[in-house]
This record gives sequence, C-alpha cells and structure tokens, in this order.
Amino acid sequence: LMLRKIGAKEAWLRLRKINKALTVNILYSLQGAIEGVHAATLPTQQRQELETWATEQMRESESYSG
Repeated sequence: LMLRKIGAKEAWLRLRKINKALTVNILYSLQGAIEGVHAATLPTQQRQELETWATEQMRESESYSG
C-alpha cells in the first residue's frame, strides 16, 4: 500500500538516499511491483521514460554532492 501511495519514483529516490549504488533496474522493479507485473514486462516506452528520469536524478544528485 505504501509503495502505491508514494509511487516508484519517490520510493527509488528515498532508497537512493540510503544507497547511492541503486540502479535504474530497481526503479523498474518498483514500478513493476506497483503494476503487479515483472519489471521485464513493462512497456519499452515506460522503461525509457523511467530511465531518462532516473538518469536526470542521478546527474542532479552528483552535482549537489560534488
């Protein structure tokens, strides 16, 4: 219930605060869990959007910490 409430992106950001080594694959898994499907079955367009978003988040966090 909590994961659905906050969404995959917010959950991933919270987890990244604890472990900067998390990859976009975890984001796919979180989104898949919300949708009740395996991460590998997420549509390509959705995976690309999540990857683009995650890459931007990682860039921003690197610029703040560097």
